[in-house]
Order: sequence, then C-alpha cells, then structure tokens
Amino acid sequence: MSLMRRSPEELEREIRHHNRLYWIDNAPEISDEEYDRLVRELERLAPDSPVLAEIAAGAATTDELGDSVRHEQPMLSLDKCYTEEVLGRWAQNFEGPIVTSPKIDGVAVSLIFGGRGHLLRAATRGDGRQGEDITANARALLPIPGRIDLKKLGLSPSAARVNAVEIRGEVFLTLSEFERFKNVAASPRNLAAGTLKRKHPSADLPRLSFFAYDLLGSPAKSEWDKLALLGELGVQPVQARLIGRDELQDSYLEWVARRPTLDFELDGVVYKCDSLDEQARLGSTAHHPRYAIAYKFQGDTGESQLADVEWGVSRTGAITPVAVVTPPVLLSGAMIKRCSLHNLGIVRKLSLSLGDTVVVTRRGGVIPHIEESRGGGTIPVIPPRECPSCAGPVVVREDLLLCAQPADCRGARLGTLEHYVSTIRLEGFGPKVLAQLHDRGMVKEPADLYKLSAAKLASLDLVGDVLARKLTHRIRERRHLTLPVFLQALGIPVLGKSMAEQLALKYRSLRALRALSEEDLIGPGLRETTARQLVEGLARQGKRIDALLEYVTVEEREHDDGAVGGPLSGKSVLFTGKLMTLSRTEAQERVSQAGGENASGVSKNLDILVIGDGDSSLRGAHAKSSKQRKAERYLKEGHPIEIITERELLERIE
Repeated sequence: MSLMRRSPEELEREIRHHNRLYWIDNAPEISDEEYDRLVRELERLAPDSPVLAEIAAGAATTDELGDSVRHEQPMLSLDKCYTEEVLGRWAQNFEGPIVTSPKIDGVAVSLIFGGRGHLLRAATRGDGRQGEDITANARALLPIPGRIDLKKLGLSPSAARVNAVEIRGEVFLTLSEFERFKNVAASPRNLAAGTLKRKHPSADLPRLSFFAYDLLGSPAKSEWDKLALLGELGVQPVQARLIGRDELQDSYLEWVARRPTLDFELDGVVYKCDSLDEQARLGSTAHHPRYAIAYKFQGDTGESQLADVEWGVSRTGAITPVAVVTPPVLLSGAMIKRCSLHNLGIVRKLSLSLGDTVVVTRRGGVIPHIEESRGGGTIPVIPPRECPSCAGPVVVREDLLLCAQPADCRGARLGTLEHYVSTIRLEGFGPKVLAQLHDRGMVKEPADLYKLSAAKLASLDLVGDVLARKLTHRIRERRHLTLPVFLQALGIPVLGKSMAEQLALKYRSLRALRALSEEDLIGPGLRETTARQLVEGLARQGKRIDALLEYVTVEEREHDDGAVGGPLSGKSVLFTGKLMTLSRTEAQERVSQAGGENASGVSKNLDILVIGDGDSSLRGAHAKSSKQRKAERYLKEGHPIEIITERELLERIE
C-alpha cells in the first residue's frame, strides 16, 4: 500500500473507513500491519489529529452504532509500559501489594445488575464514556448469571438502588474455539466483537468466554477482595496473583513462559494497586487510571544494518532522529525500513555507527524501534551541528536536540501551520499547499491564512480559480472557533484535546485563561508541572493569539454543559448528513451550550435528529441516511423523535 502524496485529511477519511469495517461491520479489508502504516503516517503528518485520539480510545468512528448507553463511571484505557524500569517507577507511587493478571486480547464490556440482582444492561466499552447496548446478546451468548445474589455483597435487595452493582470484564474466544472459524474471521478478537453485535444470534455462532476483572458497587476494600466476591457471585474472575514489588519482573516472565500453553490470546500483563484507598488517592487522568498499568509484550524482533540516520524538525523545534535500515526487516507482517530513535539521548545511549548490526523491535506490535546495537559499524552517528531545516544554530537540553531559533525555522513553522489547519479542520491546505504558501512569503503564521485572497491562492501550483474560491470560502467558515478547538490549535505540547475541553468547561473564556497563574490552575487532575507549562505556553503564544484574534472569534461558554433553562435543556441531539453552517464539532458545542446532550447514535430515547442542510436526505427515501431511516422507524413505533433541519436547529438555539 503506497502512502505517497496523501494529505492528513485523506488519511483521516481512510482510517475512519477501516475503523468502521473493523469495529462495526467486523469485516476488515486490510491487515493490522497495513492499518498500522496508515496510522503511523497520520502520526507523522498530523500528530494531534482527532482521529488518533479516537484510536487511542478504541472508539468506533461511524454513524451507525446501535443504541448507545452512557457509562456512569468511564471505562478508561490502561497506561502502558515496555520495560522493567518504567514498571518499577510506577510501583513506587503507592503503598501495599499489587494484583497481577493477564491482559487478554478481547472486547471489554460492562454488566449492570439491578436492585434485585437481575442483569439489567450489558454494553461494550465504546469510547470509554458511551458504549453500545448488547444486553440481549449478553444474556444469550455469555457464560454469565442472569441474576446475582446481592446478599453475598452485604446488600439488601429492598435497600439496594437500581444499577447498584456493575461487573466489568473481557469477552473473548478461546484459541481452540477459534480453530473452527479461522477461515471466516481475521482474529479471535474480531470474531468475538462481531458475535456480540449480531442482530440475530443463531446456533452456529462461536462459544464466547468471559473473565471478570472489576466489581463496582461492592463493599470490597481491595482488588483481591473484588476477585473473591466475583467468584462467589458465580462469575468467572480473571486469573490473578497477589505480589510484592520484588516480584514484578518475575511475574511478567512467568506469563511470558506460560503464553504458548494458554488457550486465549494475551498481549501483556496488567498490574493494579491492591488497596482501593490508595487507588482513590492516586486518581486518574482523562485517559487512564494512575493505579493500574499494562506491561506489554514486546513485538516481533529482527536484525538489520543501520544505513543512515535522518534528522527532522517538529513544530516545537525538537530535532528528531529516524533510523534507516537495510535490508528491510519483516516484523508482524510489515516490511520495516525506518525506525524511531526518539531523541538524541537514545542515539547516544546506543552508541550508534553507520553499518552497525541493530536489533529492530515493533513496540507493542506497532511502532518500529531500534532496541539495541551489536556494533560492527565504522562511521559514528554524529548529530547535526546546525538545524537540518533552517541551517541555524542548535542547542542540547538533556536528551533533546533543538533548533535554537524555532520561530525563524522553516520546518518548525510548517509544523505549526500543519497542526493549526488540521486541528481546526481547514480542508484543502495540505503540506504541499502550505509549503508553497510559506516559501512564497504568503503565510508565516496561522493568522496569515485569514489574509489570503482567491487571487493569491490561484497563483499556486495546481490551484486554479475554482479551487481558490473554494479555499477562501473554507477559510471564512473557520473564523468562528470554539474555545477547546482554539486552545488545541495553538500547539502547546501539554494542551491536547482532553485538556483543552476541561479548561474550557471550567474557565469558559480565553480571557480568563490567559489571566490565570500557576497557583490558580493547580488542582485535581492538574499538577504543578503541567500548570507551569500551560501558563508559560500561553505567554509564549501571546503574539500569535493576539494576531489570530484580529480575524477569529473564539466562542466563550456562557453556560455549563446541560445548563438548566437552555433552549435544548434535557434534550439529546444527534447530527446526520453534511452541515453547511458549522463544522460537526462546532455544532455539537452549540448543542452543549444550549443545555442539550450530544448523543452518539440513534436510540428510542433520542429527542432530536438534525439533518444537515447540505444533505439531500429529506428529498427522497433513496437518499436518506441510515440514521434518518432508523429514527423514522422509531417514530412510527410511537417514540417522539423530532427530525429537523440544521437551519431549524440554529433558529431554535438563537
């Protein structure tokens, strides 16, 4: 598969297409290795792309999910490590023993049991906050009880609240069961996911297995107690051991040794702080709990020769090395020619020379990485003495090699521009167009994009009058940005999507954020180091922010999400079709500010389905989206779902 000449927008569309095939249709068209190459190319061109965040969350990026349900407590991902040293540092953050268990390659699900112990709802993890309802299939296909005895948890059925107990676990196929179906499915995990989502279960489906790994709403004081209680409730708990810190590496090696004999796939070992009090003290980030970590198995390894080291410049001015190996190495089905060296510190640690025999590993089965050098080369790798992009001076700070003047560096400026247009979703301004604009002196800063005329754009190679007019129209459409999008677009390293949304929700305006001190920011979920980097980053970006504000309106939050009294208060809203006035992200932000909730799929409880004004789905049944057809079906069944246009929604909000 060639990745030549693909823009970030093209890669995003293709990755979302394959996400749909994998997560929803369970019919992948490409191998995992080919998919990983697409993702790596997007990481290189647009490291802050929202699609990468979706992938990290495990989200199904498609419009055609089944009925969605919101998890009362988010099902967060696990943080990962690949070395004994990192695992040891993690374990120093708390007191007490550690519970270790296999990281099974399956589908995470949530089971909710009601006040009398009956199974009320089952759902997939989804994006961690909303999943897909699979209750009927869970009852029919999973080896789980339809009712649990709440007395064993010390709960009185008459006193227990509805949805009081939640069991979380992994649904998977044993390898022996997969043998019967290996000619019709890509992997046990794919087949397990597809089976869970079958609308009409039948006798010929594979037998699913289930291991529980968490119990919420119980009187347990430790992880070990939870696992014991799960067994008493008739639910199979995941295999586990209680260990001390001196057993961390030994427990990992035990699972590595057992891996060939197990009847299920696993890709690492999970470690959890046993004490729930310590877990509460450690807390969580927006992405993962701090009290748990997955020690991942290393990917395939192979040997080759180091032919070259190429140095590139990121938008922050960091000069990053990439190893070129020859001959290419076949790892996990992919031919690897280029490998990450991360930073100058790694190059020094490995004492690399051109011609060295190097060991190449796919970390976590994904990222090619030089694990070690076995020598044999004769030409030492020498870092550049000047910036490879602007030929300016360089500086070394600990393990990093940096361009000393990133504001004047072509590579850093292009990286900044590419990040900005990608974040605000300004389509049509790929790397080649931005490079021309920069090199011709038309665009040096993001604010310069808003000064472009159709005539200037038409002067570029491969941009005619028609395209130039379209591009200027797209620029005008991006003069109104939500606060989270604007913050993320600035490119401050610690200010990603999740952090930007949290800050916008709490402080509501850009003016308020710029006036904050480090002390103001420090609090739950935001530590001193991050607060300092945020304050310093906003200060450094002062001139850029002021320049952008001459052309861009940053929408301030006037209400909390779900604000009482808003025109959409208490309403769930979903969009389908092409929006003409706003981007999808901006439209969802408007819904939140009006007191509404953004739904992730059509369900019987949906209040409003909005048809984009650029869509033809109101003009004939053959053109209707699957969302609209499903909503109309529920409407005929008596569920009061409104189907309105984008224009009608905006009129209602305003």
